[in-house]
Order: sequence, then C-alpha cells, then structure tokens
Amino acid sequence: MTERIHLFAKHPKTNYHRRRNFGDFTGNDLERLGKLFDANPNVYVDIAAVLAELGRQPYSAHDFLVKYQDRVLMGKDIYEVNEYKWYFRALETRGRIF
Repeated sequence: MTERIHLFAKHPKTNYHRRRNFGDFTGNDLERLGKLFDANPNVYVDIAAVLAELGRQPYSAHDFLVKYQDRVLMGKDIYEVNEYKWYFRALETRGRIF
C-alpha cells in the first residue's frame, strides 16, 4: 500500500479510482482515508462494498461523505433494485439504525 500511495503522489495529474472497501482502506478507518485524500487530491473511491461499515458509524460517515463528496463515487457491479433503498437511506438521512 505504501508503494501505491507513492504512485499517487508521483503522478498528481492522473486520477486514481480505487474500488472495494474504499480503496483497500476499510470503511471503519475514515480518518486514514481522509489523510490520503488530503495529501492526494487525485484519488477517488466508491462506496459499493462498504455500506455496512458506514452504517456502523453513521455520524462520522455522514461528515466524511459531506467533506469529500466530490471524491466518493457510487458504483455497483450488479443491478439489484432492492439494494438501492439501503444506499439512499444511508446517504440521505442521519438515521442511526439500519
């Protein structure tokens, strides 16, 4: 992971999109991911695989997603209509129970 972070810094004009678990950072380590974002404005992630982790920390996740809203993407590998209601609930409310 250290080598990849050096790659991000070495090529600041190249945008990197990391998939799965917020780019190999667990959804539980938003502080670490925030530091990566702050140091490398060319890094983007998606939330396809971390909804459960974000749901366990709804207030921190909300604040993180608002702060970095231009750096977090919504990506899914499959289209399952019933799953989207949970994403909308997590992203559009400050509810604590999911």
